[in-house]
Amino acid sequence: MRKIVFDEEELLVLAVLEPDTRKNTIARLEEILPEVRDDPDMEAIVISAAEKLKRITDEAFDLLGLEEYREELQAEDEEGAEE
Repeated sequence: MRKIVFDEEELLVLAVLEPDTRKNTIARLEEILPEVRDDPDMEAIVISAAEKLKRITDEAFDLLGLEEYREELQAEDEEGAEE
């Protein structure tokens, strides 16, 4: 079986969703899909991330390191608020 690799943009989208489980994250991606339909690039990222999540295990999901991305996003938000 081929290893599933998430790109940087997919990981950032997942981090924004503040996922708790793989299953809930897939559901959340499917919920936001209609909201991003008018942005072809974002739509492709959301679809790709959801399809990849469907093909990995819960254990692999836990190893994605999304906390690191969430911390990065939080730091960017804090910097933006200071400006």
